[in-house]
Amino acid sequence: MILISEPTPVAFGHGGGVIAYRQAKLLSEMGILDCIMTTVPKGSEVCKEFSVPIVDIRHESSPMDARFERGSPWLFDAVVAHELMHLPNKCHDVFVNGGGLPITAEFARSKEWKIVCDCAAHNTEESAAEKKLHGLDLLGMFPHLDRKNPSWDRWNMPVRAADLVFVPAKMCADYMVKTVPMTPDKISVVYRGTDVQAQNVIDGTSIKALHVSQWGHDKGQLYLLRAWISFTNARPYAKPYLTVVGFNTNFVPEMYHATGDFKAVFKGEVSQPVLEELYRASNLYVHTSVTEGFALTILDAMSYGIPVVTSNGAGGSELVKDGVNGFVTGIRDSEAMARKLVFLADNPDMLVSMGKAAYGTAKEYTWDRWAMETRKALEKVM
Repeated sequence: MILISEPTPVAFGHGGGVIAYRQAKLLSEMGILDCIMTTVPKGSEVCKEFSVPIVDIRHESSPMDARFERGSPWLFDAVVAHELMHLPNKCHDVFVNGGGLPITAEFARSKEWKIVCDCAAHNTEESAAEKKLHGLDLLGMFPHLDRKNPSWDRWNMPVRAADLVFVPAKMCADYMVKTVPMTPDKISVVYRGTDVQAQNVIDGTSIKALHVSQWGHDKGQLYLLRAWISFTNARPYAKPYLTVVGFNTNFVPEMYHATGDFKAVFKGEVSQPVLEELYRASNLYVHTSVTEGFALTILDAMSYGIPVVTSNGAGGSELVKDGVNGFVTGIRDSEAMARKLVFLADNPDMLVSMGKAAYGTAKEYTWDRWAMETRKALEKVM
């Protein structure tokens, strides 16, 4: 089987990269991994772990870089299909980490190969609406994301043609059934996993919140900052502190710089050891995605015994039991999140008990469980 990781390298540091690595590891353990096609940086130590050919779609002779420069979602598909045609003539089957790739899917079908997809299934309507608030025309830039455009059907052909489609949450499955459209019988919902850490000893005397995510309008950092300002204004004596990891302070809107000290620090990109230290120093994780397939950091926070306050835009919110291991709010609802933060500041014992419950959730949703469920579904179609 050929693992095609689009557009994320099989490496750590990004959610899609973590998933691609886990997929490669599982396929290798099953003895069916023949090749990896990815945008992997040259010399990646992660890819060297697998004793199979690595096809670097971004090597110098490939036009892959132009995909990112011009934003063409079809170029990666064309390059992957071209590379597949030049592989040794045997049945490979394909596992696509991502959606799209109609040319690749048509070639695989012509060879009677199996097709497996793993789709985060972001809500494109919410994504387009969010970007419109910021003056961006998502559907104008990428017409294939518009369900009214004929290219939508073309782009989603591989998902309909697949033998098996993995999604990381029930909301993703529901969205695909409704919009692709497709029947639910080929969809397998497998929640992502985490590596359980030593449990934090939660001190609830003051809120020490953490947020980890790549910058993007869909990630909802704008609403997080609004919520945090409302919270700190309501409880200035509580000495709360927010650490934001994963995007540069240059992206923070000027209006928030003008508010003065609202007790937050922006770390930008950090190393894994530093990130682990930040989890250790936190007693609450906050997440405000408008639309996101899962958000691995929700489970990662729980793996340290940290409760979570998240929007329901992230698939990982399905693992948050309201009032038990955290709270769930609606998307773009900064005031609702601020109220949850105020509640936890006023009820430190709840923060402690929620942390214990969150740790229990993490122990249920490990990467070993993910691998077992994924393998079981794969064996049914292989």
